[in-house]
Parts: sequence; structure tokens; C-alpha cells
Amino acid sequence: MRKRECTPSSAFFQVFSYPTEDVDKVLLALYSIIPESLNDKLSVDLSTVRGHFGEPIIIINAKLEKSKDVDIFLKHLVNKLSSSAKRRLSRNLDKLIDDHANLYIRLSKQDAYFGSIKLGHKDIIKTKIHFIVFGDKKEKIRKYFEDLGLTKDDKT
Repeated sequence: MRKRECTPSSAFFQVFSYPTEDVDKVLLALYSIIPESLNDKLSVDLSTVRGHFGEPIIIINAKLEKSKDVDIFLKHLVNKLSSSAKRRLSRNLDKLIDDHANLYIRLSKQDAYFGSIKLGHKDIIKTKIHFIVFGDKKEKIRKYFEDLGLTKDDKT
């Protein structure tokens, strides 16, 4: 059997819980972006830092470490995104991939509170997906997402 040219290997998530938020609700938002079948596969770590005025901010870091689990998450993500979000993600995909085959996606924490997966730009769940890629990283990762159903950018 031939190895895949592009395989997701890990997913890292980071979200902040501010003093005005219930940390349990923030955790619920995090868990709402992954399929329920992966709940026990997600390793979660909480740490507390102090903000500029001394207020406690809880940083929640989580990780999926098995390729098949990350693949399931990404299929779920693409399936749950709206058509316009898929087009926007497709249009910006090359900018979201670094030279180390990491893909960075920002998901809306507020929408996740309500069980919806949407791209976000502030108050976000940071998502970093690492891929093992043989060949052109951006091209292979784009092909991976097109195979999942991400809309090709039609540039219109």
C-alpha cells in the first residue's frame, strides 16, 4: 500500500477563558467543535496567567495526537462549515499554511458556545493542524481539503 502524500498528524487547539466567562462554558465551546466520538481522545490542559491588571486568564490547550482522529475532526469541520466559509477558507488556504506544513484556522468561540462551527477573527479558538506532506506542501494540503469537499476557489 502506498503512503498518502498528505496526512494530518496532529491538531492543537488554544482558547482563552476571561474573568467574565465561565471556564466550563469555554470548555463546552471547545468540545463542540469536535465530533463527540473524539471527546475522550482530546487531551486538555488548563493553565492560569495574569492579565495586564492582574485578572486571571485561563489558557486552555488541547490536542488530538492520532492521525485518524485529526482526519475525523477535519472531515467534521469541513462538513459543518457553511458554503461561504468553505469558499473563504479555500481562497485563503495558501496564506494559512506555513513552511512547516502547519495550517492555522481561527474558529469563533462565541458561535461554538451555541454548537455552531464558523470561522472567526476575534474571541477565537485557535486551531493548528500539522500535516506530514511529501512534495509541495500547499498544493498537497489544498488537494487534501478538496478531497474532503472544500469548495475550489473560483476567484469570482
